[in-house]
Amino acid sequence: MSAFRPGILEDNAFKQIYLADSSLLRKLQPVCEGVIAGQARETFSIDTEMQGFTTARLTLSVRIFLTASGALKSEFELSSRVVDFLRRQPGPKQASDSNKS
Repeated sequence: MSAFRPGILEDNAFKQIYLADSSLLRKLQPVCEGVIAGQARETFSIDTEMQGFTTARLTLSVRIFLTASGALKSEFELSSRVVDFLRRQPGPKQASDSNKS
């Protein structure tokens, strides 16, 4: 069975790699020198400063491991904020205006 398969996200192997299970990382040494693993998180909120638009924040946490030592070499996060102009929440005046029609 290949270590690099879509099903790795469904079983416990990805979690073990991401949490730096050194014995599992060393088992990957015959097929690669290192592994890059990442986890994405997304959050949504209503931004009152942006007139009630929905704001989405996507954060990617990345970890780089060496398989020979089973050690974490580096880790970092990338984050981006996006305003969704299609999911605007009506403000008080807009909500009362829409009730008149």
